[in-house]
Amino acid sequence: VIVFVAIDRDLTQKVKKQRMMIDSEFPAVIEMYSLALSAGETPLVAMERISSSAKGSLAKEFASVVAQVKSGKAFHLALDEMGRGIESLLIRKFIDSLIIATLRGAPLTEVLQRHAQEAREAQRNRVMGAAAKAEISMMVPVVFLILPISILFALWPSLANLNLIAGV
Repeated sequence: VIVFVAIDRDLTQKVKKQRMMIDSEFPAVIEMYSLALSAGETPLVAMERISSSAKGSLAKEFASVVAQVKSGKAFHLALDEMGRGIESLLIRKFIDSLIIATLRGAPLTEVLQRHAQEAREAQRNRVMGAAAKAEISMMVPVVFLILPISILFALWPSLANLNLIAGV
């Protein structure tokens, strides 16, 4: 049972780490995808270009989508499968918007620019949250170590003088 719990905990941490890596890569990859589409490439060719040039978890997922489409699966079905596999709300929204825009023929660059902006804001919020936690943890040594020592240095001469006066 202990081995099972240890393996389960390790796998859960690895999944969280991979999900965090994908979420951190997401804004840059979406910007590259948007640039490739605005340059005139089709969505599949742009995804193939990103999967071959970028290195990371999201690029591997894009390579998987490209491989599925080349094997005969519909583009929107392969994208939907990728979105369900990653389990990230931000990426799921992006993929749903991409599928809808592709099926309806809407301009993809506007959709991608909006999602790139949302991804940058989400990443900024994550960084600010981590900074707030780090700020609190950095205050602990200041409050419990540096502040008492500073007070001691400020009060020591006064206490020493009081002891001299009391002893005389």
